[in-house]
Amino acid sequence: MNSCATIAANQPLIRVDASRRAPAKTLKPAGRLGIVAICAVVAVVSGCSTLRPHPQAAHAPPAARPVAAMHRPSPKTKQPPAAATASTPAAIAPIAGPADEMQQKERLKSRLAADSRTSLALSDVGYYMDVLQGRLTQASAGNFSVARSGDRIDLDLPRASGFSAGSDEPNAGMRKILAPIAKVLVEYDKAFVTIRVRSDVPSSSIDSQKAQRRAVAIARAMTDAGMSEGRLLATIQRKETPAAIQLRVEPVVHTSGGH
Repeated sequence: MNSCATIAANQPLIRVDASRRAPAKTLKPAGRLGIVAICAVVAVVSGCSTLRPHPQAAHAPPAARPVAAMHRPSPKTKQPPAAATASTPAAIAPIAGPADEMQQKERLKSRLAADSRTSLALSDVGYYMDVLQGRLTQASAGNFSVARSGDRIDLDLPRASGFSAGSDEPNAGMRKILAPIAKVLVEYDKAFVTIRVRSDVPSSSIDSQKAQRRAVAIARAMTDAGMSEGRLLATIQRKETPAAIQLRVEPVVHTSGGH
């Protein structure tokens, strides 16, 4: 409904006596304009009360990009060096004591005897060991003794010049002796060698360990010269053993059923 019509409808009706009616007056233009202006103001106010602008949705601020954390490597912790010990060095050849020398030796020799490439026919043993003895005698050059007992050859090495004081490694003199022996035994590869080092104080664990370390060191020198570790056994000998350092050389005889 028009706001001006509403105002007119709400005005009370006033009856005027015709006899007392005043002469009609014509509204001046200014009065008409005032009424129109009042109606316009009412219309604007009414419209403002009904029409309300829709609130604009608030824009959320853009999400911040996550900043990648910088990778910083953790400082490396230095590990303390392993403490040196006086224990027996890593074995190059099997080790045996006086009690189990024979058992260990037979076990290793039987492994070689099963293969014809690392063993001798029984009929060839005598001649083979004769030639080997002659070669070892030539290689000795008076630096060690060569003794034959049946099919066994014993090489007795000098102990005094074998190791420096306080050391378990063969010195230059001992290595000079071992080099020609190893050279011959590399060629005659069907023989087994037992390295026997005497312990002067068998009841002393320190002396026994020292003898064991020296036997292992000699075995290492032999393998460095080219000998196979499978043909070596390092052993400790009792005090009554004549030679302080001895290499016992024995043939490996082929067993039936091998290849």
